[in-house]
Amino acid sequence: MLAFYDTLLAIAWNWPWMIVAGGACLFIKILADELWSPIARVPGVRPALLARLLTLYHMATGSFTAYTVSMSRRYGKLYRLSSNAVATTDVDAIRLIYSSTRFKKPECYRYFAFHRDSLLSTRDIEHHRRLLLLSQKRLVGPVFSTTSITELEPLVYRAGAAAMAKRVAQYADAGQPFDAMALSRLATLDVIGEVAFGGSFESLAMAQDEGSHPVFRWMNDMTHLGVLKQVFGRLCQPWIMPRHFASERMLVEFTRSVVQGRMAAIASDHPTTRDHAAKDVLQRLIEAVDPATGDRLDVDQIIAESIVQLTLHLLMEHPDVYHRLERELLAAIPDRDQAISHATVRHLPLLNAVLYESMRLRPVGSASQRVVPSGGMVIAGVYLPPGLVVHPITSGVHLLPEIFGDDAECFRPDRWLAATPEQLRGMRQCLLTFSLGARACIGRSLAWMELRLMLSVLVRRFVLSIPPCTKTDMTPVQRFGLKPRGGRLDVLAVHRTK
Repeated sequence: MLAFYDTLLAIAWNWPWMIVAGGACLFIKILADELWSPIARVPGVRPALLARLLTLYHMATGSFTAYTVSMSRRYGKLYRLSSNAVATTDVDAIRLIYSSTRFKKPECYRYFAFHRDSLLSTRDIEHHRRLLLLSQKRLVGPVFSTTSITELEPLVYRAGAAAMAKRVAQYADAGQPFDAMALSRLATLDVIGEVAFGGSFESLAMAQDEGSHPVFRWMNDMTHLGVLKQVFGRLCQPWIMPRHFASERMLVEFTRSVVQGRMAAIASDHPTTRDHAAKDVLQRLIEAVDPATGDRLDVDQIIAESIVQLTLHLLMEHPDVYHRLERELLAAIPDRDQAISHATVRHLPLLNAVLYESMRLRPVGSASQRVVPSGGMVIAGVYLPPGLVVHPITSGVHLLPEIFGDDAECFRPDRWLAATPEQLRGMRQCLLTFSLGARACIGRSLAWMELRLMLSVLVRRFVLSIPPCTKTDMTPVQRFGLKPRGGRLDVLAVHRTK
């Protein structure tokens, strides 16, 4: 036995032999992937090992979206990303994947289970179906109904559009440019606080050097933690990355304190709580009851769902569209200083077309992943076996010329105005910004309200422009969601005189 171990040690220290053995294993792996893999005939970069390395590189550098779009142009609607993963822009396949709960989320999603499994992170199909069809549809669904969204409008306007306009007015008075990207993020954060955490975080009201509410940093750290867990696995420990784990803990405890505080206020029947809480999402989550079972969401489930809960630049680049939007808003809102209601702007044709086109070209979300279920599936005429990971490429679908025209890569809101009813229906069905079917974003109606109000208030009250000699790189970069490479958008605002 000792002689055997001595032989193994001698081989281990024989570096030339180890290099030959490693090279042989690598050759066998490449040969197996190219000759015997179930997806060996799927087009893509070869060998599959190189494709995998390129995929990881572009994910790490944030250029995965641009990479997959270029791959779609080169290889068509289905191509290989590695030996066990493919990407697709096939609309029918993506519609099937997003409309069914049969397609399980891959392993990487479990790293985003913060505090407790939620709709975002769960990989258990039955658990997802139970959350979606029972608890979420009956308990959370009514929270985002048309009636509920209408009642949320005063909160959204006060915390978002009105607060944003007040902050921009300060920059306009001083004649200073401002980072529209940063203010938009703060406005979104304040709206989330107002409707889901019991009150605005008042980030927009803070002085520039005060920073924003720490919840913004906690949320960023938590998303980064999910990525770090995926990359480093068990090496991702609290003693190695204390800040990220501390942020997760603080956000959970902050949310718990808000939920328990509201429950205590409800129990005491405090009049201030009644006045504010009557409309917000937090109150509706606490009061929601499943009519079939009588069940309520417990505190931990409310915490989990609360945590889960770039149009200006395109307008600056296209002044003709910007001026037309100005005229549309001037006609709809004669008084510059009046409070804008969603009912006033929700049906404005050009406003909606601009938002549709902006979300098409610069979606804030990135591609998700799903696992092919038992029985396999066919995409673009190719059979894919069970267990294979499929990446639906949203950005690639948004650039399909057969859906959006030969100028699909151009910002042209008129495509939504000049389309026939059939073309318009096709484009809307292929706009995957909020996903679709069983995977559709439950808060999309709230997001639409915020987008319309925010853009209308800014364009109606201010003349906006990019300061001279300002370099702005809005190339989408994947950082959990899609963000501009430059990280900021400097805009100069001047008060409108009428």
